[in-house]
Amino acid sequence: MKIALFALGLLFAAIVGLMLWVRLAPERVEEWHKPSSLPTDRAQRIEKSNGLRVVTEIYDLSPEDLLTRLDDLASSTPRTKVLAGSVEEGMITYVTRTRLWGFPDYATVQSVPAGPGARLVIHARSRFGGSDWSVNAKRIDLWLRNLDGL
Repeated sequence: MKIALFALGLLFAAIVGLMLWVRLAPERVEEWHKPSSLPTDRAQRIEKSNGLRVVTEIYDLSPEDLLTRLDDLASSTPRTKVLAGSVEEGMITYVTRTRLWGFPDYATVQSVPAGPGARLVIHARSRFGGSDWSVNAKRIDLWLRNLDGL
């Protein structure tokens, strides 16, 4: 009985330790806040198991106005905060954490001039694990649908 309680205690301590590590692990800004390597001359979407890269169609807005609108949408997303960047910089990296465990997902958004308007270049990815179960794609798709509605 004592061995079973000890093992249960160890399991509980391991789970709590893992939860604390996921929530408190240092965020290296230089690792996550960097421009995407995607060419921006055409719209494209590349999905991977742990993230998504998107270059949008051209919006009839200035790069600053487009990024400001997306920033308003991203900032209103639950459990999402700005990790680095600004509208003035032309690039913002957001971190969104899952509700229960607090797993971080990072989305770097750039606004680049394109013809008479601007495009968004978005790189969303998860920090831990090999798959994000399409959570990043769903979040980015929601942002873009709401952006189209503005």
